[in-house]
Formats: sequence, C-alpha cells, structure tokens
Amino acid sequence: MNTDNDVVDELFDSQELKGQLSARDGNTYRADLKKRLDALISQIENMRNTNTEHSSYLIEKIDELKKVNYHLIKSLDEYLTGSAGKAYSEIDSILSSDFIKEHMEKMVRSMTNFPSGYPSPTGPFNDLYRIRVSNTPIKKRKDMFHIPFESRHLVSNQRFSIAGVPCLYLGSSLYVCWEEMGTPNFNKLYLSRVKCKSDIKILDLSYSLETMKKNVMDYCYGEIEDDDEKLAKLIFLPIRMACSYNRAHASASFHEEYIIPSLILQWISKSGQDISGIAYLSTRLNQIVKNYKGINFVFPPDTASVKETGYCDKLSDVFEISKPVSWQLLDTYESSHFNDIQVYVTDITNPEEDYLINYNCTKFCHQELKLQKIPTSNIKNND
Repeated sequence: MNTDNDVVDELFDSQELKGQLSARDGNTYRADLKKRLDALISQIENMRNTNTEHSSYLIEKIDELKKVNYHLIKSLDEYLTGSAGKAYSEIDSILSSDFIKEHMEKMVRSMTNFPSGYPSPTGPFNDLYRIRVSNTPIKKRKDMFHIPFESRHLVSNQRFSIAGVPCLYLGSSLYVCWEEMGTPNFNKLYLSRVKCKSDIKILDLSYSLETMKKNVMDYCYGEIEDDDEKLAKLIFLPIRMACSYNRAHASASFHEEYIIPSLILQWISKSGQDISGIAYLSTRLNQIVKNYKGINFVFPPDTASVKETGYCDKLSDVFEISKPVSWQLLDTYESSHFNDIQVYVTDITNPEEDYLINYNCTKFCHQELKLQKIPTSNIKNND
C-alpha cells in the first residue's frame, strides 16, 4: 500500500496548487481561486487508485469538499454584490458544518507549545515580535501594542482584519515583521519582543503543500506528523488557499483577496469558540519546509467587553511586551550569546530561500537574541 505522504505528492503535481498564490492571466482573485479549487477536486478524484487511508477518505467526502468550495465562492459573490451579512453566513455555514467541525480540533493549537519541537537558537516559540515604523521616538510598551480603541480610524485593510477593529498582529521573527511592513528603512524601526503568558488557542493556517512535504530524513528522525492532523490540513486546504493570495494591487484601498480572511476572523471573534486568534503564513516569504520564521499571528479584541478607549483587557493580560528599542540603538550592543551559535552559510543559490535556511547567521536573528535580554511586562504597568 502507498503511504499517505503520496497524497501530498499527488496534489503537489498540480501547478494550480503549489507555490505562492496570485491571480494569473488577467483573472480576478475570484476567477483564479475558483480555477484552483476546481483543480483540487480534480486531483482528489484522480486518486481513486492511490489506495491510502487519506485518499480513500478524501474521495468518500468529495461532495463535502465541493460544498466547502461552493460556499467559499458564494461568500465572495455575496460580498461583492453588497451583501456582507450573507457573505458572513456562507463562511459560517462552512466553519459550523459537522464536516469541518470534525477536523477543526486538530487545526486548533495552544500558543504555549506552538509549534511542537520548535528548533530555534532564539528560544521558545512564544517569543514573538512586533515592529513599528516611526520618525519620532517610541518609549512605552503600550505604543507597541494594538492600535488603541479611540484611534480605530487608523485601522487599515489587512489580510486578517475587521473594519474599524484594532487587532494585535505579531510575527514569529523580526524578519517576517519587517517583510510584512514592506521592508521599511531600518533607521525608523522600533522593536519589541512579545511573550504569551496564557494557554490560549489559535486556528493554525500556517501551512501549505510545500510545508507538508516530507523527505527521507524527516522519517529517519521520527518527525512524522500525526495522521489525523495531516488529514485535517488536507480538509482545510481550500480554506487556507482562499486566505493566502498575494494582493493584485498593492497600493489599492480595497483588496478582494482579503474578503475571506476577514470573514473568517469575524467568525473567530463572534462564534463563541475557544479560539483567540489565527496563525498564517506570510505570502511575502517562500513557503519552505520547517519555515518557522515566516508565520504571522492575529488576535482580535475580546468582544465580551467593548471599550471606547484604551486596549483590550484580555489581550493585555495574555501578552507581555518588552519596552521598545530602536534598531539603531540595539545594533550598537554586542552579545556574548552569539558565541553559542554556529555561524556559517551553507549555500546561496536561491537568496530568499537560503536566507531563511541560514537565518541564524543574519542580523535579524542577532537582534532577536538581544531582545531576549530585555524583560517583558504587562502594558498596564504604563512604562
């Protein structure tokens, strides 16, 4: 019998399902997504002779997967014709369905041990990061937190966002934060380390077919993904794809590619589920296996306590943050901890991908190590 890894390999054979997603050939996001979702169904239907547990299950549930795809496209159509409420209902019909709920448990993870076995010289994964760009000095922790509620008019349209609702956005590395902000000038950067102090849950969409691929060495070292978890990722693949498109018009005021991610964040915020946020891969970085440096996190404020000013009490209790420090100032510090890192560059044939592979050698990694020396604290300390 073939292995279930063959399912990923067969899906990976389709050009429509791999690589960074962008609308092609002059198509709109809606048209391109529809084409890719149809390709996913076709690839699964071609697996009838693959003879694995996962392929058999996907074929058995092909009608359920078609329903997911239908409602994703329908939500776009409703939104684009002015029916935002009906668009949300379409997303709710997906995420509240018995089919999706059956697998959602495997897609929801605790922040305190996400992802398991994180191999990093910069410490535990609950050390996250936040960057701001400013022409004037930033001094207080709270100025590195989410936009205060009285300034909600400053909330911009982002991949996972809710109009007028300040959310907390964090990155798994300084590098991904910098990329997400459009690679701003280092001379204007202020940095903070953020630490998760509570066992909150996130919906994990931080994967792709590329990151699911395993090689021989992964099996030799026992890095075999839980079968139920792998199946859940395959079931959620249409949802992840719909949330992972690059913007067609970077400077535009409205991004069609952000409709479905925004509706999913609304569902997380309103559904009453024990889920506090979403993890997702940056579309700006190559999606390579074990790329833990390219993960973004979004946490909407608690809807149970609506406030007109200040910051979300729940998020303020969950996260501690270090005092902001400018990139320039931090760059003047040396750290003996660098001696603990084996600094070498293996190869530079694909600069972007190799940068992530050799991340320990980079200035971003060194700045993260320095930030670890700065204590974190609750923003309620007002310092």
